[in-house]
Amino acid sequence: MPPSLRGWLFALFSQLIISVPASFGGQADDHFTWSPVCQRTFKNPEIAVKKSDVDHCKILNIRPLKKVIVETPQNATNAIAISAVQNYFLEAIWNTYLSTSSLTRNEVELNMEELIPMNRATFLAIGRIRMSGQLTGSALHDAWWNVRMGEELTISKKHLLSLNSIVWAEGTGNQFGHLAIAVRRRGGSADCDYILDFRAPWELDRRSELKDLLTYNLDLIGIRENYYDWLSTQTRYRHCDVTSTFVRVHHEQLLLLEAYSREIHNAGEYRILKGNCGSLGVEVLNRLLPLDRRIPREDSFADLPDKKISLAVPCFGGPVSVVENKSVTLHIGRKIRHRNDSVPAEPSRSKNTCFLKFSRVPEINQLSRPVSATDFPKALRGE
Repeated sequence: MPPSLRGWLFALFSQLIISVPASFGGQADDHFTWSPVCQRTFKNPEIAVKKSDVDHCKILNIRPLKKVIVETPQNATNAIAISAVQNYFLEAIWNTYLSTSSLTRNEVELNMEELIPMNRATFLAIGRIRMSGQLTGSALHDAWWNVRMGEELTISKKHLLSLNSIVWAEGTGNQFGHLAIAVRRRGGSADCDYILDFRAPWELDRRSELKDLLTYNLDLIGIRENYYDWLSTQTRYRHCDVTSTFVRVHHEQLLLLEAYSREIHNAGEYRILKGNCGSLGVEVLNRLLPLDRRIPREDSFADLPDKKISLAVPCFGGPVSVVENKSVTLHIGRKIRHRNDSVPAEPSRSKNTCFLKFSRVPEINQLSRPVSATDFPKALRGE
């Protein structure tokens, strides 16, 4: 190759080559607290800086995403370049998992967002701090980041999550159950244990039928109630059997559920196949998992609550215990009540038969062995 041509090619290559200062470069996790969700979504791309005659930072990338190039003004500092790359990844996370356009049709129709108020500006503010390896100063925001970004969570030794299904004790017809989510303290807390019930309020004193969906305007809501008031209503008034499947839960997940449960969730029109208690319950449970992990078969033709519970339980580490409370409505000589609003537990919350039955199950009242992170699926351990 002639020397003149060699020199020309060298000069051209010099203009194209990425200039990386000694204090910058490397991979994403060299500069950021790289969450498991980031790792699974983007892997761990190389980061490089190119100094050029631009007036602001520009991000270029090589697809599939193996290298992120930040083109900066000649006088830009490394901090400016790092900030630009950080914003690039945060925007990508928002667009992929959290923006309105990323929501499923089911989520949109159920008015389902995050369990705490979350918009783009809030997410970016939280993300900049957490990706820099610091805490935000808000326990709720840090809990949300840890849960949704797949960070290591703190196992609750004091509480369990309970997935509840009810069926008519008569046992007639096709019954697909129900889905309601409860939080119970080990040993039981009569006044503080609560349930999130997802239902279409029914105020008529007769059993609802399929034709009622065409006759009445039924809206699906998520409402918080005392767990034992709810259990007593089902078993002593409504002639229902209740199956409660207990799974372990993390402290951060409890904070999110507590925040979410303070307000009634108005999920729009109740629909029997997609848009029922199973649909809304699954979306709430999905928000206790990392952004890239969801309960399977979300696109099924129908959301059958009992089936959804069976799919959800493995995502939370499998069952700790399954407890069934049978109806005593007819046994105590009471006329069946079809309204689905709850009434105070009888004879009291702490002396209710459901509370007492739970108290006799060792697995949900005391730790039979030390709890470790390996009790939970990889999705919750950030692997």
